[in-house]
Amino acid sequence: MNNIFQFILKVVILFLIIFNFRIPFVYNSAVLSVFISTFYYLFFKRTFPFTYFYLKHNTTILIGLFLSGVFCAFITIAHNQYDFTIIKILLLQLFMLCSLIYALPIMLDERESDAFELSLSIVCYTFALQGLIQLLGLLIPPFGEWLISIKSAELQEFLRNNPYNIYFRGYALAGNPLFELPGGYGLAFILFFRLLQFENLKYIPTLFKYLIFTLLSIGSIMSGRTAYIGFGIGLIMSILTLKNPMKVIPNLLKFISIIAVVVVAIFNLGFSSSLKNAVMHDIFPFAFEFYYNYEESGKFSTGSSDALEHHYYELSDEILMTGAGRYLEDGGYFGKTDAGYMRKLLYGGIPYLLCLIGYQMLYFIRPLSISNSSSIRNRNDFLLFLTMLVLLFVLEIKGDTIGTQNITEVLLLFITASYMIQYYKITEANGPNT
Repeated sequence: MNNIFQFILKVVILFLIIFNFRIPFVYNSAVLSVFISTFYYLFFKRTFPFTYFYLKHNTTILIGLFLSGVFCAFITIAHNQYDFTIIKILLLQLFMLCSLIYALPIMLDERESDAFELSLSIVCYTFALQGLIQLLGLLIPPFGEWLISIKSAELQEFLRNNPYNIYFRGYALAGNPLFELPGGYGLAFILFFRLLQFENLKYIPTLFKYLIFTLLSIGSIMSGRTAYIGFGIGLIMSILTLKNPMKVIPNLLKFISIIAVVVVAIFNLGFSSSLKNAVMHDIFPFAFEFYYNYEESGKFSTGSSDALEHHYYELSDEILMTGAGRYLEDGGYFGKTDAGYMRKLLYGGIPYLLCLIGYQMLYFIRPLSISNSSSIRNRNDFLLFLTMLVLLFVLEIKGDTIGTQNITEVLLLFITASYMIQYYKITEANGPNT
């Protein structure tokens, strides 16, 4: 029972940090995670461990983030614009990363030797919890209304302007339920597929893997289609790790069939007629728009993918070299583009884009280097880190991701730091040739 309580505590703390939602009188949930961690250290550990702040991997990332913020300030001040939107995002990210590092002794309590596998399972359960909350918000209207009411006034107005926004973003207990949340779900799918590759199922028992996948799927459907990108890339990663890739097809069909039966049962037994109508006429047409469009026109497309081509246009040489030092304009994005690469170029040109790519690479350079060996285990880890990196560059095509998607950055630090901690622990125990 004590182990179950500790695992639940780990999931709750990570949930509070990565989703960083509004909490009355506390400001946001990341602050609450610091209070909970402090309480735990004070009354259970009777010490305040700051060990992981001195881990080279973590220190390098925090310094890289700080320098990126300084560079952003230089860009906007040099252009005499003083648009500090990006700097505020990076400052929030800095606080979230520090909150995570502060909580790492709780998350990895005496589990350094299997910290990596443990961190993967914590992330999967955390996003499954988010999916459960979204499902309950849909099934229980008063709870769903409360989930909407605690969001900012601006976000509430955005959600209520379109009915389908309520179903897709309103029921998520997250500070940024728009592009960041589905991006996080996409990353969670990749980690879930990697976790399934471990032979030891103590991290995710057989019954729970179906439950987690179901909740990840429900959460993704109710968050946005961006999550499907992570699912697809993660599935490809999983297939590439198999000696016989064709074996994955019957297992995948079995897996999906079981999930489909569960979802259909929930739909028929737990949904009222009005809720069924909302699902069929609001949720499914948006979540599976590409399929509906294919039936009508014979072409796989969505409104957002069709519109994306209009978010890329020719930029002047001056903008490419120095940017304009602006991120927002007239209540929208400067340059009227949602594309991540364009936003970065418009703000600080190629130097700013390279700056954030360099910062993002700090998460991956050491783990990729360590995992680049001939053993099967390390090869699979290498492919995982490479897959996560590819996901970031793909998502950047659609929206701001590299270096600025805070949910993803916290997850990346948690996963890569856990990997480094486990590596150092095993190396220390078995020698440098392990």
